[in-house]
Amino acid sequence: MSKFDRLVTKYLLYAIPCLIILFVWGIVKYPEDAGEGLPQTLRTLWDTLGWIFILWTTGSLYLSIKMLFSKSLRDGLLKKLARIQDRDEREEIISGNAAKFSFLSTLALLCLFLFLSLCTMRLERRPANDPRPSKNVISLGMQFKLIDTLSYKKESQGREGEVIVDYSEFPLTKAALIILLIAWQVGSYHYRARREMLG
Repeated sequence: MSKFDRLVTKYLLYAIPCLIILFVWGIVKYPEDAGEGLPQTLRTLWDTLGWIFILWTTGSLYLSIKMLFSKSLRDGLLKKLARIQDRDEREEIISGNAAKFSFLSTLALLCLFLFLSLCTMRLERRPANDPRPSKNVISLGMQFKLIDTLSYKKESQGREGEVIVDYSEFPLTKAALIILLIAWQVGSYHYRARREMLG
């Protein structure tokens, strides 16, 4: 892990209390324009916390992308995060078993979430004058959409003073996101295992 990566990692860790203050402040006191109408001192504090959040987001994105390509960074961060030490063969076996358990339990949880997000259930009470014998009806079904059309807005014009892009939510539906996570987890596992076997 390079010095820059260590610096970014430390920043991400030590900036967490500032982020908690920013989120609590934004949620509890000022849900819309949190910085508007504040005294200058509080306004400066709000802006500073905002810049800390921007830098934290940028650093998180940098480390996330670099972890995909750098084995040393990935291993170093995950060992620190999970407190793995791999000092001898016994600890390597324990780490391998823990990783296997984590993989399988996470996969099972994702499959459960996928089922719950795809499944629909409706309990209906029919009117008293309905001629059919059954008065209570249960309907079970499945529904799947890839894109949540309500999560994005299209602005047709780009004139001055108008919003051109308004991004507030991830456009994939919950089910599509869970499927993507399952595919990523299984695919990355097989890819890494095959590379380890071949080389």
